[in-house]
Amino acid sequence: MIRPKSAARTQQPLRARRAFTLVELLVVIGIIGLLVAILLPALSKAKKQANITKCAVALRELGTAMNMYAVEYKGYLPPVTLRTAAGRTYSLNDSVWPVTGTNELVYPYWFNFLQKYITKGKVGGEALDGLSIGETKNRTIVWGCPEWEGIRTTTTFGDGINRVSVGYGMNAWPTFMPDYPRAPNRFPHPSEGNYPARTRDRNLIVDFGGTISTGSFHQQKTYGKMGGERILLADGLGYFLEAGNVPVTGVTASQSVGVSYVSYADDGYLKGPVTTVDLYRHGKLAPLLPGGTLVSTTGGRIAFNALYSDGHVETKYDKKDAWRGLRMRFPN
Repeated sequence: MIRPKSAARTQQPLRARRAFTLVELLVVIGIIGLLVAILLPALSKAKKQANITKCAVALRELGTAMNMYAVEYKGYLPPVTLRTAAGRTYSLNDSVWPVTGTNELVYPYWFNFLQKYITKGKVGGEALDGLSIGETKNRTIVWGCPEWEGIRTTTTFGDGINRVSVGYGMNAWPTFMPDYPRAPNRFPHPSEGNYPARTRDRNLIVDFGGTISTGSFHQQKTYGKMGGERILLADGLGYFLEAGNVPVTGVTASQSVGVSYVSYADDGYLKGPVTTVDLYRHGKLAPLLPGGTLVSTTGGRIAFNALYSDGHVETKYDKKDAWRGLRMRFPN
């Protein structure tokens, strides 16, 4: 005889589903937050290192373009800039300079001389239409440093960007040696009296074609003397590099912050004890002093990229290397 299954046996008790408690959820959220807090600095450091590498690669490519220029032009490197005398013009890459524009935009710069080797677009003062300006801003290797946002201005440069301050500057004084000039505590230019008005030492040409022209085209071999120690291009606040007196007042030049910038004298040279090398480009800016254009010489973290005249690129972590790379010694 088959007995019917009892109701007690046929009905299995439902097991209650257990949810996370509020405390458990908070613990999980806390662990996730802790992991994020641990990982973010590492990710930020990795991004910073990647940007240093991208910047170094761009500098290396610019160095290759410099070599190509030197091969084509009988061993000469381009000038930092070439400013024609009144009424004079200069032809370069199918363009006649001065071009349409105002202030410094009308003249060719070192990157304009390299233009045909590095881009099919227009850069600097030649970038007059919206498309060209966009291309100028959007990272040709001339604007190859991802840490450089450009100097913004509300005046004559259009689209809010100073298009001739591309983030890299070129050394304008290839003739410096450890024992030359003999007054190492002053940066030599005509207004300081260390050089005559007709100086040819400088690779920054003014009044080209006029009766009194300063500066000169210089050969690659001139830069090549002590080339492993002489900076050719570096992270810069302007289109050319210089290093003035050693800071003795507790301040040095800062990276562009907002619309503030390094202060220049009327003749275009640096005021005071500063350098146009962007010392903090890949580091951390030191505290700003009142006025916003200078920073303390203490605090922050120095890190900038430099292309040397022998072709190698280094990331430097000592501000003295900016002076050594330009003046071939640290003035003291």
